[in-house]
Amino acid sequence: MSASRAATALLVLAVSSCTGRCAERPLVLAPGNVRRCEVDLGGTGLFQLGGLGARAHVLAVGEERSLGPGAQAQPGDVLLQNARVRFVIQQPGRYLGPVPYGGALIDADLQRPPGEPGRDVFGKLGLFYNFGRTVAPEAVEVLASGEDGGPVVVAATGNDVVNEYLDLETQLVAFFGRRVTFAARPNVPRPLRITTYYVLSPEESRLRILSALCNEGEETLALAMGDFIDQGGPSEFFAPGACGGLGLTDCPVFSFGWFGFQGEGVAYGYRTYDLDAPREAVRASVFGNYAGVGGILASGRDVAGVLTWLGERERNRPGTLEVRPGEPALYLRDFIVGTDLADVSSTWARLTGLPTGRLEVRVRGPGDVPPPIGTRVAVMSEGAGAMLTLAIPDAEGRSVLDVAPSRYTLMAGRAGGSVEAQATVQVAAQRTTRAALEVPLPRRLTVQVRDPAGAPMPAKVVVRCEAGPCPRPDLRLGDVEKLPDDVRAVAFVPPEGTVVVLLPPGAYRVQVTRGPEFSAWPDTFPNVLAPADLTQGDVTLTAMLARVVDTSGWMSADLHVHAVNSSDSTLPNLERVRSFLAEGVDVLVSTDHDVVTDYAPVIQALGAGAFLASVTGDEVTTPAYGHFNAFPFPHRDTPTGGAYDWFEGGFAQRLSQLFPGLRAVAPGVVVQLNHPRGLLGALSLLRVDTLTSASHADPAALRMAPAPDATPADTRLFSDDYDAFEVALGFTPSFALLNDWMTFLSRGLRRTATGVSDSHTALRTVGGYSRTYVDMEGRDAPAAFDASVFTASLRAQRAFGTNGPFVRLSAARVSAVGLPLAPPVGMGGTVSVAPGLGERVRLTVDVQAPEWMRFDAVELYTHAPGREAFDGMQNDTWPEERVLQRQTFDPEALPLEVVPLPGGLTARRVHLTTTFEVSPAADTWYVVLVRGRERGSGLSPLAWHGVMCDADTGVCSPVASLPFAFTNPVFVDADGSGAYD
Repeated sequence: MSASRAATALLVLAVSSCTGRCAERPLVLAPGNVRRCEVDLGGTGLFQLGGLGARAHVLAVGEERSLGPGAQAQPGDVLLQNARVRFVIQQPGRYLGPVPYGGALIDADLQRPPGEPGRDVFGKLGLFYNFGRTVAPEAVEVLASGEDGGPVVVAATGNDVVNEYLDLETQLVAFFGRRVTFAARPNVPRPLRITTYYVLSPEESRLRILSALCNEGEETLALAMGDFIDQGGPSEFFAPGACGGLGLTDCPVFSFGWFGFQGEGVAYGYRTYDLDAPREAVRASVFGNYAGVGGILASGRDVAGVLTWLGERERNRPGTLEVRPGEPALYLRDFIVGTDLADVSSTWARLTGLPTGRLEVRVRGPGDVPPPIGTRVAVMSEGAGAMLTLAIPDAEGRSVLDVAPSRYTLMAGRAGGSVEAQATVQVAAQRTTRAALEVPLPRRLTVQVRDPAGAPMPAKVVVRCEAGPCPRPDLRLGDVEKLPDDVRAVAFVPPEGTVVVLLPPGAYRVQVTRGPEFSAWPDTFPNVLAPADLTQGDVTLTAMLARVVDTSGWMSADLHVHAVNSSDSTLPNLERVRSFLAEGVDVLVSTDHDVVTDYAPVIQALGAGAFLASVTGDEVTTPAYGHFNAFPFPHRDTPTGGAYDWFEGGFAQRLSQLFPGLRAVAPGVVVQLNHPRGLLGALSLLRVDTLTSASHADPAALRMAPAPDATPADTRLFSDDYDAFEVALGFTPSFALLNDWMTFLSRGLRRTATGVSDSHTALRTVGGYSRTYVDMEGRDAPAAFDASVFTASLRAQRAFGTNGPFVRLSAARVSAVGLPLAPPVGMGGTVSVAPGLGERVRLTVDVQAPEWMRFDAVELYTHAPGREAFDGMQNDTWPEERVLQRQTFDPEALPLEVVPLPGGLTARRVHLTTTFEVSPAADTWYVVLVRGRERGSGLSPLAWHGVMCDADTGVCSPVASLPFAFTNPVFVDADGSGAYD
């Protein structure tokens, strides 16, 4: 061993706990002069010290690609590996996200055979304590590279900082309606020097993570200790005995012994150890859990344990780590990689040192053929019925796992399906128990979709059970999105026009759609669907869809969409693009949380450029004062994933800083207020008066510096320098947001109202409902999309929002006897009239919809008092007297129009044209709402906004919404100034 290697090894294993105050005595200096919080790693007895084959080194250019397309590794990060597994520790730096600094675990995978791509889908794991603090490492070092045997050791060292991405206290204010404080005081700095040691031994598939905290102050610190975990890529969450199986349904806070994630060909497991006795694994708590993103309270025990940290009275708080001056406090956890969750749980079982038995499971199809693709085995405790783990058989249907001696129930079936085979086994210690399960082979439903000229096209296929409710998918076999009871499957047809759906033998009804611009198949939709009898064999269906709504010159867009790059979504980008192709949306705007995603390569790879265009964007995701979309926003090569950094100099930016900052990076950017009300809304969180834009929130509570021009009546945290305002988030516009937007219009703030989906999923929240149509000045082909025309029209309010109906609004100046005096203008335009001469404004509303989509009212609105909101409280009153004029219709008697199609075919659409005449006496604006008030047809089964299950009957039904569209305004100049002012 060389002298330098010996010195490094000595430093790794040295005993260097501080005597007296750590600040007065420098800690041991490692190569590079990094002042660490030192621990005698060898003396802890926590690590396997022998063996050969583990290695650690800093990644060079090109090496980072080996972990797979979903990996986050970059040159300069550190790779730890042995013959079984690979891990990556991120280099120092600031990265926007729930774990905002480097020195954290970002990638994990199994070792793969040569030529097999990596399958890393992990997000990020980093230290998170006091419900809002973390460490900002300034150095990540390889302390033991493994060249001389033994474990490899990587150390990340830095100081205590606030986790600016999370502000739980502010969120609790929004949730409870009052200030609720954490006893841990997350906004208070702590005098901590922290080193996290990542240790990988040669023969282990676990990474041991030991954080050492040195208190450089004079008083003992009591910390709420834990981690924050970002699930990352496409994977399924699992906690044994908690949350009802796979997935996160109704599970925001839970207790766990361990939990994990199941990806494709890879699985992960995590557990913590007792803060007072690090050798003992203990139950901990996850809180704030949403789509795999959550904080962990080590030794938190349960929900009640987490709640003890709210308020000041409680003194016995689980999860407390005491850090005394002069000696490091330790926090240990393990992270495991396996082929499936059964591999992970087997590793946990072996690591306990308690007796185990081996369970070999063989799943086959009829005639001893290999099982269908997607077959899984849920392992249940026989008595309590709790799900303990999940096995994914290999190509031959085999699974091997180690379990504690006990009696188990095995359930086999395909992911997203029901249990198809079941067995009970008794496993004895140090013995091998074998079980065999036979599952049926699925049938193939092939659906081909063509346009009237015979060309293939994308679409959505919904398969319904003929005899009523379908067997519900067993959540122990897969984390699936909840569907209505009568829906068996939903599939997205690619641009090639053909999709194959695997189904159990049975009788089904099939529908094929492509959003509200197209006809549906069969023509009897939605009353009668096409039969598909799969009881005897496979079935092929051919569907014809035609564009029936004339949207010439306009393009539809969803301006708020999420996928896998958002910390709270696991939907792959490929599936996101397919879902939008299936709904007939023309423009997909990427708005992942603080990440700039480019969908163009995915669209190109699918050959879908003729159907879908894309725009890169960034949802600026502040934790305490709202979310804001910025698009088009450039995809830049920055540590923040190209996103805009809204936190600088230790303070969150005020909106008067944020909006100009976005425009400086991306001139021409459209800035949109996202969901402006509620837990994530700027108007609510900043406590804004909509009549004046004055804010009343305390900047210190939002981690902002005070505005230099603040007054007692206005803290100056809000800004009117935005372009667009979300009015509809999902299927139904918000009356509170309509009131806010109309108040702004009456103040002279010409801001564009938009409709968006804010979809994070493929099926539960359907992308494209609502959507915003934009006037593209005749250039409406996705293949020739012009982003400059798109953004200019949005800013100019030449746009409207809808969940289905297509609306054109124009306004013309007419004489006292109704003669036109000037050409009409559209949305965003201004009509000048002379009231003294008896001139009026004629508003023409043109509405189209597919034949089956019916509405019953067209309403006209203008300025009216009473829409204002104050101090962040929303005003959702919508009295009848604010409707300036209303026209009602019998939905069954709406005019139908024949649409000629190629080949002599025809279809029909609803097409209504109506007018309003008004006599404005002063400058004003007019907005039209088209909606189903009482007798309109629901949008289900075209699409649904979630599924609700009746607590008494258990029946799960789609949340149906009636058709609704809202225009942007036309303006009136009635004072002769030449403008609406």
